[in-house]
Amino acid sequence: CNAPVTANVGSMLATSMAFGMIVMILQVFGVLSRVTLKLESPMKEIVMFLRIFNLDLEMLGAECVFDSTAVSKFFVRCFMPLVLCGMFVVWYVASRVWPWNDWAVPQTANAIGLLLQALYISSVSMSTEPFQCKSQPSGASALVSYPEIACGGSDHEGMLMLGILFTAVYGVGFFAVALWANVVAPRRSAESA
Repeated sequence: CNAPVTANVGSMLATSMAFGMIVMILQVFGVLSRVTLKLESPMKEIVMFLRIFNLDLEMLGAECVFDSTAVSKFFVRCFMPLVLCGMFVVWYVASRVWPWNDWAVPQTANAIGLLLQALYISSVSMSTEPFQCKSQPSGASALVSYPEIACGGSDHEGMLMLGILFTAVYGVGFFAVALWANVVAPRRSAESA
């Protein structure tokens, strides 16, 4: 539960903050796999493994489960954070129906906020992929992350719309909510003390 601000940090809070920072660092290294760098072994393999923290479904072999077109991969990657948040909501509802685990609204909101914060870098990086075109030797341009998608084509336009929506809702929206919470939380905590 959200308690008033204190000087003592509990072990659970310290652990979750440390975990969040570790995931963020791993995501930053995972983003390096998208940059065209000539890395030598073993650094190349390490950076490629870290793509898992950027919701790279190819690392999981998800093309065996999902449709393997570039558009469907991008769609699934965009909605993965929402699906994970939905799991927390289902957990909360289940705890209300079956009282085996009494989960309150503040705990659910904190868990969702921690998840969204942990996935922020990779999600925003992924949502900008439709805006990154690269000229091909043939003279046409294609997406850097999905070279089979021609820039300006119908598939690209659909990915652009989803990228704009996801960047606005998650990139800007979550940032605005986090900024608001950082301004309002200390005041509310002081009022409730």
